[in-house]
Amino acid sequence: LLSKKDLTDANKELDKILSFGAFVLTIDSPDYPEVLREIYDPPTVLYCKGRFVDMNKRLCISVVGTRKATAYGKSCAKNLSKALSSQGVIIISGMALGIDAKAHEGALDAGAPTVAVIGSGLDVVYPPANASLMKQIEETGLVMSEYPLGSSPEKFHFPERNRIISGISQGTIVIEADFKSGSLITAKSATDQGRDVFAVPGNINSFYSKGTNALIRDGAKMALDAQDIIDDFKRNYTERVLNSVGFDEPLYVGNDEEADNFEDISDEDKILEILKAGPANADKIYEITGIDIGSINSALLLLELKGAVIKSAGGYYELNTKF
Repeated sequence: LLSKKDLTDANKELDKILSFGAFVLTIDSPDYPEVLREIYDPPTVLYCKGRFVDMNKRLCISVVGTRKATAYGKSCAKNLSKALSSQGVIIISGMALGIDAKAHEGALDAGAPTVAVIGSGLDVVYPPANASLMKQIEETGLVMSEYPLGSSPEKFHFPERNRIISGISQGTIVIEADFKSGSLITAKSATDQGRDVFAVPGNINSFYSKGTNALIRDGAKMALDAQDIIDDFKRNYTERVLNSVGFDEPLYVGNDEEADNFEDISDEDKILEILKAGPANADKIYEITGIDIGSINSALLLLELKGAVIKSAGGYYELNTKF
């Protein structure tokens, strides 16, 4: 029966999508977010518009919160997202008013791509006030939805959308939420999916901080700055953190004179310079330096014997701060 199925309507829909300037990621596509594929109920199809963002290589963090955000909440969302984006993290959010919009704006201010997961078809801008923001996101990042073109923003779409936001991400940060906030649904989805949940603490007298403060009370990690969040992921997502050093910046960063002399220093010193940016394995060091793998492994062994580096799980090395 399946082999005889008429695909005429499906092909028409695909032509419509392509004519709109969008594309489709199916669940069996190698570019489909691999961590999203692991959740209980992953979307079979993702409709996407904008520039392709490889969410399988970078550290992805979702930033969510109330639509009726205070000045404090908006500032936290924008500044935290900008700081994370500046270090190569992909910011994921829902393009809603308030915290979501400020999270996307922070990423855009950093010149980085951001991903918006919306609760309508790609051709239906919701909320209408964010039409300009949606266009900016598409220019450098990606807008995606599980709903086909023409789908209106139904009320039940948004709780469904939230599982995708958390499902794409290694961690979710909640900034300002009352007890009935949809962002708490995202936090619950993240917890159910086995992902880390962070919350920005707020004024205990503020209605919009009651949900976030309760998350911290109940075990969510406190989010105070970008580096704390990145450091939290270094061990379990080492490769993604390494890939998130910067979108266009090399792992080795020094002044011009240091760069000119980089080729003249020993293999061991080159490796130490690279490890200053964070943990790396032999393949990553080879990618940056071009030193043959045998020489890299020998240098790493000598550095380990000297106590200058520490070997961790997965063949990664990091600087011994006590050396």
